[in-house]
Amino acid sequence: MLQIMRDEAADEAKRLDAAKAAAPYVHPRLAAVEHSGEMTLTHEQFLAGLS
Repeated sequence: MLQIMRDEAADEAKRLDAAKAAAPYVHPRLAAVEHSGEMTLTHEQFLAGLS
C-alpha cells in the first residue's frame, strides 16, 4: 500500500485509495481518556515546590 501511495507514476485515484487503506496502520486514532485520580496540588503549589 505504501509503495503504491508513494509511486508518483501511478494513477492519482489508485494512490489515494492506497493512502486511505494504509492510514489505520500508520496513524493511531486518538482516544478520550478519563482522569480518575484526585488532584492534591494546584499548578501554583507544584511550581512553588520546584524552587
